[in-house]
Amino acid sequence: MRQLLTDWKNKHTIVSLFCDENDQDRVKIKKKYKVLFLCVIVCAGIMWGKWQIDEYRKNLKLYNAIESGDAASGIEAVEEGAGKDSFNSFLLVMESLSGKDDRNPVYADTILRNDNEIAGYLIQSGANPNYKDKDGISLLMLAAKMGNLDFCKLLIENGADPGYKRKGASALDYAITSEDITDAEKQQQLAEYLYKAGVPVTTVTKRFLKRGYGFEGEVSKSWEKMTQWAIEKGIVEEADLSQKQQYFYKIAAGENIDLKELQKKYDVRDLYHVSGENIAMTAAKNGHIEMLKWAAAKGASLKEEDVHGDNILVLAAGTDNLETLEYLIEKLKPSGEEIYDCICEAMECAPQSTILYLAKQIDAFSDKSAVESTETILNVAAEYRRMDLVRYLTEKGMKPDGVTLEYAVYNSDMEMAEYILEQGVGVDQTESYGGGSRSQSALAIAIQKGDLEMTEFLQEKGAKSRDAKEALENSESKRIREICSKIQW
Repeated sequence: MRQLLTDWKNKHTIVSLFCDENDQDRVKIKKKYKVLFLCVIVCAGIMWGKWQIDEYRKNLKLYNAIESGDAASGIEAVEEGAGKDSFNSFLLVMESLSGKDDRNPVYADTILRNDNEIAGYLIQSGANPNYKDKDGISLLMLAAKMGNLDFCKLLIENGADPGYKRKGASALDYAITSEDITDAEKQQQLAEYLYKAGVPVTTVTKRFLKRGYGFEGEVSKSWEKMTQWAIEKGIVEEADLSQKQQYFYKIAAGENIDLKELQKKYDVRDLYHVSGENIAMTAAKNGHIEMLKWAAAKGASLKEEDVHGDNILVLAAGTDNLETLEYLIEKLKPSGEEIYDCICEAMECAPQSTILYLAKQIDAFSDKSAVESTETILNVAAEYRRMDLVRYLTEKGMKPDGVTLEYAVYNSDMEMAEYILEQGVGVDQTESYGGGSRSQSALAIAIQKGDLEMTEFLQEKGAKSRDAKEALENSESKRIREICSKIQW
């Protein structure tokens, strides 16, 4: 019995020892697996963090490029893998039309830039052409509102839906009511393209045209031209307009009006269009001198502004009817500063004859101009890409300078930049603004804009200014740095 008990104890002890050793091995294995698992987690976390940082850097490069207008860096960022439909970070946010957060790079470039170089590259690289912001405004609607015909074409060619409507309104409605488009001819061309591309005419379109204003009270600067276009297309009829609207439309179109009947129905002094124009302003804007004189004689004010802040002289400057301008200058006797301001406001689309007539009133071609300003008429013309005026004014003896070249480069206007350099302006020439500040050099601006063609052109012309070197140090574009590597600073 004692032997059996001894044997049982020995056996139990052996089993216990065996089990203890097995358990210890298992614990060791588990520890090894735990360590290995933790290593994998840590490595994965490091790799994920590195990937996130890399993604953030690429998207930050695109974000900064759009914000600064650096096309070369923006395109490089897309090539390096930046998001095409989102900046992919809660830190990288821009604002939509209504001020809400938006992270779409195409939308951001469309709202900030007129050339849409980065946005165009994104769309051609596969970005969604049908993106909509939080309010449901599509890229096509946004481009139409900004008056960018070329980008509208690109969007539709790459799959943007022309039939999309937001709250019953189409991209056509954004085009015809936009306050952002200042050139009537361009606005008509945009509306015509969208109309032919299948963007629908809606009940909203007709309502906007009938009442004269659109989204949130926006009134097109070319409301009468857009109304005329819509009537020609049969979208609305003249009879659809309110009685007041009809009178203003007839004045704008130069149609005959029963003036006695008009006076019976309305006090001419209180007759205003929704744009803020009185009948004298509408007559002046469309070059109808007899109607202008009649309205002024009946008490219509010549000293008011429309909802866009334009006075009657600025409105008249949009026409080539010099008789209208002569009459207004005689009646209003504007100061030299007022005429200069009028030239600046009207420069974008006013006829050359009008600009030159106004410039002569203040002796703008002389060193003894009636206006003291850092901006000559020549430089204002360069700012608004008026090559016709730049060429005419230089031929008449006005001398371009570093600021003239600065505007040409900023607008990526190669023809103008070449012409200005041919007139003897130094490729690195800058001008003093007073107070110790100076204009930027042409090369510095080209580098900041990421304009590869202009940067290479200026480099070949020998540009090597100090501020350009500083701009290069801040540039994120590899191509720009490669071009500038040939410069002997």
